[in-house]
Amino acid sequence: MIGKNPSNENQKYKELFLDLYRGPGNPNHTNQYARLMTSLTETKVILNNIKNLPKNSVIYIDGSLHGKYLNSIWPYQTNFKNNSTIELLKKHIKLLEKAKKKNIKLIGISKTSQVQTLSKQLGIQAPDTELLQGYTTTKGYSTPIMLGGHGFRPEEFNKLTQDPEKFLEHLQDGTSTEKNLKIIKKLRKSPAIISLHARFSNNDQTIRIDIPAHDIGLNKTITFGRSEPINPKAVKPVLELVKQDYGGRSVHNSLLYTVDELVRLKQKT
Repeated sequence: MIGKNPSNENQKYKELFLDLYRGPGNPNHTNQYARLMTSLTETKVILNNIKNLPKNSVIYIDGSLHGKYLNSIWPYQTNFKNNSTIELLKKHIKLLEKAKKKNIKLIGISKTSQVQTLSKQLGIQAPDTELLQGYTTTKGYSTPIMLGGHGFRPEEFNKLTQDPEKFLEHLQDGTSTEKNLKIIKKLRKSPAIISLHARFSNNDQTIRIDIPAHDIGLNKTITFGRSEPINPKAVKPVLELVKQDYGGRSVHNSLLYTVDELVRLKQKT
């Protein structure tokens, strides 16, 4: 995460998270747990520091904004504390609310993605990144897709829109507590996410860009429907913003790259 704010560019944001748990034996499950906790910690760091950012700032987040909605229902095969997924959902919704209130743009950027949003609109069964890498080479961007219930199974999405108490059954922490029900009711009012892919130079890898619908003047929530294409012209200002920090084939976003170099543990370590 990094906030584009010249007035406090030298300010350091720090957060320490430590957790010990007995590994399940499958390294894929351990990595899945690590990604969840990284996302949760990152969101907490942003929330702890968003008050220091002036209005009209920009926050880049490494990963999918829409994916954080789905973390609460994905099957995690680990023995971590049960409230981690619902806690991430709660913090993510809170971040979206605070950013909108301060007129701060949230932009999620992913270098790799297995989602099939654009491809499903075209009736093709393949990840969007594979589709674009296989059939395009020139710079440009894909038709933006507004995501609501995409990624939720039909029965999950129906319960989310019609019966939030029943939807709680699908959560990792599926207890029908008043606290969790309050979070689900907030989820129903949370913004739909606009997702697209962009390539800033010929033959480069595409990147996925996620933005809340309200950042481009659309007041659609996650319950509007499953997915639908929108006017490509609507995302041009966001694309120009992201393009400013494009650093070439190996540095798709210079700010996120710098942060990654600061926090990533080296092999030697």
